[in-house]
Amino acid sequence: MGRRIEGRARTLAPARSTRAWLLACAATAIFTAAPALAQEANPAPEAQDSAVADVTDDGEILVTARRRAESLQDVPVAITALEGETLRNQAVVKVEDLARVAPGFSSSQSVRGGSSPSYSIRGLKGATSQTLLLDPAVGIYFADFNLSRGTGTNQSLYDLQSVQVLRGPQGTLFGRNSTGGAVLVEPNRPSDRFEGYVELGAGNYEMRDVEGMINIPIGDAIAIRAAGKMSRRNGYMHDVVNDRYANELDATSARLSIRLRPSDNFESTFIGSYYKGGGADAAMKLYVVAPDGVTSGLGPARAAIITALQSELARAQALGPYEYRNQPGTFADVYDRARTIQNNTQIELGDTPLGKITLKNVIGYRDVANRYPDPYLTGSAVDLFHHEFGRLNSSSWSEEFQIQGDAGKFDYVLGAYYFKEQGTDGFDSVQFSYLASPEFLSTQPQAVRDYVRTRYPVRNRSETFARNQSYAAFLHAEYDLSDLLQGLNIAGGIRVTHDKRAVVYRGQNTTGMNPTAYRCVANSVTTTSFDRDACAVPTEISYTEPTYDASLSYKISPDVLTYLSYNVGYRAGGFNNSPPITGSLEGVSFEPEFVKSLETGLKSNFRVGGARVRFNAAAFYEWFSNIQRQTFRTASNGGVSSGVNNASSLRMYGGEFELSISPTRRLQFSGSYAFIRPKYTKYTDIQVISGVQNIIDLSDAPLGFVPYNQYSASVRYDLPLPESAGEVSAFLTWSGQSGMTPSDNATSNCGPAGTYFNCLNRLSRLPGFSTVNFRLDWRNVASAKFDLALFVNNLTDEVYYPFAQPLLTPFGTSARAVGAPRTWGVSLRVPFGDGGY
Repeated sequence: MGRRIEGRARTLAPARSTRAWLLACAATAIFTAAPALAQEANPAPEAQDSAVADVTDDGEILVTARRRAESLQDVPVAITALEGETLRNQAVVKVEDLARVAPGFSSSQSVRGGSSPSYSIRGLKGATSQTLLLDPAVGIYFADFNLSRGTGTNQSLYDLQSVQVLRGPQGTLFGRNSTGGAVLVEPNRPSDRFEGYVELGAGNYEMRDVEGMINIPIGDAIAIRAAGKMSRRNGYMHDVVNDRYANELDATSARLSIRLRPSDNFESTFIGSYYKGGGADAAMKLYVVAPDGVTSGLGPARAAIITALQSELARAQALGPYEYRNQPGTFADVYDRARTIQNNTQIELGDTPLGKITLKNVIGYRDVANRYPDPYLTGSAVDLFHHEFGRLNSSSWSEEFQIQGDAGKFDYVLGAYYFKEQGTDGFDSVQFSYLASPEFLSTQPQAVRDYVRTRYPVRNRSETFARNQSYAAFLHAEYDLSDLLQGLNIAGGIRVTHDKRAVVYRGQNTTGMNPTAYRCVANSVTTTSFDRDACAVPTEISYTEPTYDASLSYKISPDVLTYLSYNVGYRAGGFNNSPPITGSLEGVSFEPEFVKSLETGLKSNFRVGGARVRFNAAAFYEWFSNIQRQTFRTASNGGVSSGVNNASSLRMYGGEFELSISPTRRLQFSGSYAFIRPKYTKYTDIQVISGVQNIIDLSDAPLGFVPYNQYSASVRYDLPLPESAGEVSAFLTWSGQSGMTPSDNATSNCGPAGTYFNCLNRLSRLPGFSTVNFRLDWRNVASAKFDLALFVNNLTDEVYYPFAQPLLTPFGTSARAVGAPRTWGVSLRVPFGDGGY
């Protein structure tokens, strides 16, 4: 492993995003100029688009977990695959909804807004305060293109062929290393049929929804597909202080795909996507006040703050479940925008001395803008911490080239990958501003007012420019050992990755009601106003790491597969948004995360009496070193910052189970269960008391933001109606999870004299919950050639809490989000063309 941190005098300046755009377009043009080569090659007799997950005539889903189309039941990988119709029936309209149907997958809210959550698979997640300086643990791929950041990914899911959730380290075949897993979203590609649909929806909370698609073939060589969706819904959380509603839905998505197929062995698909979201975003509601956690730095004002917080808690508890209190005059309208253009090109070279060769290229460019003013972090009208303005502007592009070979019993994928990302990330936050408010000062004695004026509020301006690059080469191969034992197969792969990160810190902070000094967070410079150049401190870090995997699978019969696999995964190290010590880069970086995973699994189809049964199971044991954990910490200037550090080691075992039973053609039951059992074997923190460093043992802390148990059950019934009446299907789904602790350092060890107040984070634990969804589909209503649907989400109107923000030190508060109440709606869908009735 190579690593360096340098503070260079040179300035890192962001290149224009158009430069990356032009490079992406140029590379695409060069590669797609290859039809002449493709037309001269021998066409493959069974050529198909291996990039696309498909569904066979008997309903079997083809997945691309190993970068080629294979039956779900034949792949020695723990994977949940859902085709487009199932997604619709299960009300999976956003990526976060996969938590209801994909065992082991979960998501957590982030301060950047509802379209930018942090995803988790098998307990591995990215930070809830996502930045350009930290890689996610779960990769999101759209048509094989890695979306890089969670920002803007939780958008509307529409006109999809499938979604695949891959569990476990993905360190060989996929574009970016990820230690938790990957989500592969496959849109419907342009086809040779003229078809389309228009769908209109309406429901409570003034829900309005418009979705449509049209596919137009142009001759034999070109097809165009356009699709889009617009969703609006009023908020359900009422701010009783400002008489505003939060948790709105305001999203617009569009997609244009163009497929070029001049010959049977050449295909190139261009996809352009656009997403924009906004509205008043997720509200937080105060539910814990811990007086011991309120910082002693408040001096004589501390007792008054504790009294105010306890009064706020009493007011919050007296409110209804969907009411909350916020600081007067504040709002939280989030804005997201994501644009993507990508190209997938595939050339079948046919038979060669190295077998049947397929060349594949995936290139794409994405830019993201995010604005997130967020006053909700403490969930009360006592304003101790809020973001005045958060902003992110970034662009990324990647290029991946693959050579896929089929030499009979030997299959292989050889490839190279390049990724580049850059942008600016930052926010303005204000801490302890309540102390400077007339409401507070007017009730305090002169000594308290004098103490507060020079120390509070604490204002922070965090600003970073980041540039991330990744280079990788990989090889994956499989060999059929049926000559040795019928049904036996061995596979393995290796990837070598070089990651390089560069960052320029430009943050400053001030203290007091009338500040005259602005202190730079990364050096010792003090200015009389905000001066970006005076504060600029660059630094770099780089890593080179191999990852690999191996698996042995045995097909006991055509319907039963068992496997054993070993995977080594890696997630690059990075930087925190702000140094923990003002005027120094000490502690600003964190190390790469490594995981070794041993997994065994079973995939089976069989019959019990007349019932068709599918049972898939996977069990795993994983070893982690330097696992990346996010904590809130008090900085040397008295403020608070969020940072990532490394826990030395963790062990975890768990499993996932999926069962489907079809007693009759009209009736189907399905269910799933996933569990994890993690345990830190070494995890410490440092607490400084009177200049003395104390080592705090955190090894009993739970894995934060992750439920240890998830479960679901569903039933589908097709009503026995005459053909002239149409087809009516009813779907009922119950899903839930155990409780979780929304903190990565919620130890029971309160340190020397009980002063390590992070132990208070255990008070923020959230209870488990479950919800029920219902959907009724009536297709081709009375042979009238349109569809109707009725849906009810959270049928039992369960009050539940999916996320919390513990700030128990230094603010003494923990606030939680409230899940959506019962929502319902109806939709009208009119298909036309070849896809109509």
